[in-house]
Amino acid sequence: APKLSFHNPGPGTGGCSRETPEEVKKRFLADLKRPFVAVTAGDYERLVMETPRLCIRKVRAYMSGNGNLVRVAVMPGTDEAFPGLSEVYRQAIRRQLEERKLLTTRIEILPPVYAPIDVQGTVYVKRQYENSLEQIEGAIRKFLDSVHSERNFGEILRFDEIFQEIESLDCVEFVYELSLYPRNSSLAKLVEADIVPEENCLCYAGSIRIQMG
Repeated sequence: APKLSFHNPGPGTGGCSRETPEEVKKRFLADLKRPFVAVTAGDYERLVMETPRLCIRKVRAYMSGNGNLVRVAVMPGTDEAFPGLSEVYRQAIRRQLEERKLLTTRIEILPPVYAPIDVQGTVYVKRQYENSLEQIEGAIRKFLDSVHSERNFGEILRFDEIFQEIESLDCVEFVYELSLYPRNSSLAKLVEADIVPEENCLCYAGSIRIQMG
């Protein structure tokens, strides 16, 4: 009987010569034993999420231009409204990353910080709707909430998106004026009309003052 082997018949793809089943198995086992080395930001984020015995809710890694510094922002999954990052978590995450990083890479683990965003504006509403103010404030709080939503560390809160979110409500006739203000400019900045958080910052709604027109 002819001996079984594997090869890639595709033209111009390069690659290795034919392999026997024994050679395929040997190469596969060798790949499994090869330690995983973190290279990209996604690699570091995956490793943090997989840290044994830790519950992680959010993580975002930032690479320096030459890759020699990786800054990793981490939010643990706890029942606290605004959880911090304990020393136990820091040490466990550092051990996890130090084992898989490149030798020349430095790692900085950042705790989460939380920035309230204050809102004020004037909105004209349709007369036939009740509880319009509650609906508007609810939409604003939901949009600004980076703590419980899918939005990650450092993601920009865009003015045009929250404006459209409010105007799309059934009870709203139109938005006359709207302003967003980060309460702490060291955690989040106002750039034109958008809110730009720091790389380890998550935003949430602060005071909301909406006048009804």
